[in-house]
Amino acid sequence: ISSDTTILTADHDLQSTNFEGRAQQVIIKDYAFVGTRAMILPGVTIHEGAVVAAGAIVSKDVEAYQIVAGVPAKPIGKRSDQLDYKIYYRRLFQ
Repeated sequence: ISSDTTILTADHDLQSTNFEGRAQQVIIKDYAFVGTRAMILPGVTIHEGAVVAAGAIVSKDVEAYQIVAGVPAKPIGKRSDQLDYKIYYRRLFQ
């Protein structure tokens, strides 16, 4: 998950007569990558190996190994499902 990413887990029900608040989880699975300044809205699942491009606004689930970009985020490609790297890495500059 890159810098300046926003992950929202609450919003308001626009159809509610009293604008009721609601909470919905966000799930980001292994090997997913979320680019700088992307925004993930409540209730979204970013499946394994998926990529969210920088600046994208994600309002719907992203399928495994799918690449999405834009506002709102739309599929623009697929990523290889043969990933072979460690999920944890040491930061370049500390």
